[in-house]
Amino acid sequence: MDLIGAAIAVDRALERKQRVQQVHQAAQAAEGTEADPLAEALAAEIGGPGRIVPGEQATEREAVPGDRKHVLNETAEFVAKYLCATPAQVDAMTLYAAATYALQAFPTFGRMLFTSEQEASGKTVAMMITAALSANPLDASGTSYALQSALASASNTPEQLTPTLYLDEVSEVFGKSGLIASRNPVAEILRKGYKAGAARSWSVNRTAEQYSIYTPFIMAGLRNAVPRDIRTRCIVVVMRPGSPRAYFDAREAEPDAQALAGSLGQAVATRITDIAAFRARGVHPRLRDRHLEVWEGLFAVAYILGGQEWLNRCLAAFRELALAESDLVTLSPRQQVLRDSVMIIDGPLAEMAAAGFVGGLTLRDEMRRLPDRPLYAPRSPAGMSSLICDAMMPVVTSQKRVDGQPVRGYLTYQIREAWEAIRPPGMEDASLAEEIDPLEATDEDYLAVTGVTGEAGEEHDKEART
Repeated sequence: MDLIGAAIAVDRALERKQRVQQVHQAAQAAEGTEADPLAEALAAEIGGPGRIVPGEQATEREAVPGDRKHVLNETAEFVAKYLCATPAQVDAMTLYAAATYALQAFPTFGRMLFTSEQEASGKTVAMMITAALSANPLDASGTSYALQSALASASNTPEQLTPTLYLDEVSEVFGKSGLIASRNPVAEILRKGYKAGAARSWSVNRTAEQYSIYTPFIMAGLRNAVPRDIRTRCIVVVMRPGSPRAYFDAREAEPDAQALAGSLGQAVATRITDIAAFRARGVHPRLRDRHLEVWEGLFAVAYILGGQEWLNRCLAAFRELALAESDLVTLSPRQQVLRDSVMIIDGPLAEMAAAGFVGGLTLRDEMRRLPDRPLYAPRSPAGMSSLICDAMMPVVTSQKRVDGQPVRGYLTYQIREAWEAIRPPGMEDASLAEEIDPLEATDEDYLAVTGVTGEAGEEHDKEART
C-alpha cells in the first residue's frame, strides 16, 4: 500500500507541474489575460518560497563600486571608538580586516605591525580589535606544534576561511632588537607566508606533509622587535599613548566586533570577483614593487566596497603610514585643521554628520584626541576652539537644536567646501590608471605599455608606417 500511495503522489505532483507550465505558456501566448488563481497557488506550492517558477525572471541589482561602503563606515567608527589613533590608522585597520576575507583573491598579502617607542600605547588593543574583525582569527602564541597543527588542519578544509594569525610581544620570537635568528615557525610564516603558494612541511606519522602558510598576520611589539626584512612586508602602525572614548570590553565590545566581522565577510563575499580583478597600479607613483604587494589588497576592498570616498581614504592611509616624511605634503595650520575636520566628520562623527551638521565642541574634542598633532597638543580647550574658528573663516558657526538642546556648530557641506578651496596640489582624489590592451592600442600607447624605446621603438615605428 505504501508503494501504491507513493506512486499516486508522484503522479499527482507531475500533473500539477504540467498544469502550471501550461498556464504560464498560455499567459505568454496571450498577454493581458486574467491570472488563474489556481495556477498561482500551484506555482507557489511547487516552487516554494523564493524559487523561480516558469515565466518568472530573477532580478538582481547591478553592483557598483561603493555600494557596500556603509559596512566600512560602521567598522571604522567602531575602531575609532576604542583607540587613540589617527583617521588614517583607523582606515588602514578597517581595510586590512576586510581584505583578510578575500585572501585567495590576491597573489600577496602584507602583514600588519603595531609598534611604539613606549609601553601602554594601545598597540595590543589595536591588534586585538583588528584581529577580532578579521577572518577566522587565531592566536599564534603557544607551542609550535599547536600552531602547525592548526594551519595543517586549515589546509585540509579549504571550505573554511584561512586563519588570520595574531601575536602579541613579537620580541619573544626575534628578541627586543629583532636580531635573534629564530627556529620558531612564526619566523618562517612571517618571511615567506606573505606570498600565495607558500608552504611548510612537517612530519605526520613519519611522513612529510605540507601545509599552507599563506595567511594574514597581525602582530604587536616595541621599537625594533621585528627584523627589517619582515618590516618591509608590513603595514606599520605607530601607536602613541592617549585616551580613547571607550574601553574595549568582553561584555559588549567583543560581541559587537564579531557582528561587524560577519558583515565585513558577507560584503566581501558578494563582491569577490570584482575584488580579484582590481589592480592598484597608477593610484600613486610610489605604489609599486613591495608597496604594491603589501597595499594592493587594501586598495581593492577600499574601491570595490567603498567607492571613490574609500579609495581616497586608503590613499591617505598609504601616504601617512608607508611614505617617508619627505614624500608627504606639508600642510599649513589652516589646511591641517580643515583636513582633520573632514576626516573626523567622515569617521568618528559620521553618524552625527549624516544630518548635515556637527557640533563645534564635539568636533573640537575629537580633534584634540588625534595623536601626533603638535599643533593641537599645547592648546587649552578655548584655544583649540579659537584655532578651529579661525581656520573655518569665512564660514561662521550656526545654531541648531540637537536632542532638544541648542548646539552651536558647522554645516558639514561648508567644512568640505572650505577644505576643497585650499586643498594643496598632490592631495587630489585618487584615480585608477586605465588599462591598455597592447593588441588594440595605437602606436604611441603600444610603446608606452610595452616599454619599447630607443632603436627598437624607432624600428617599430618604421614597420608600423610601412
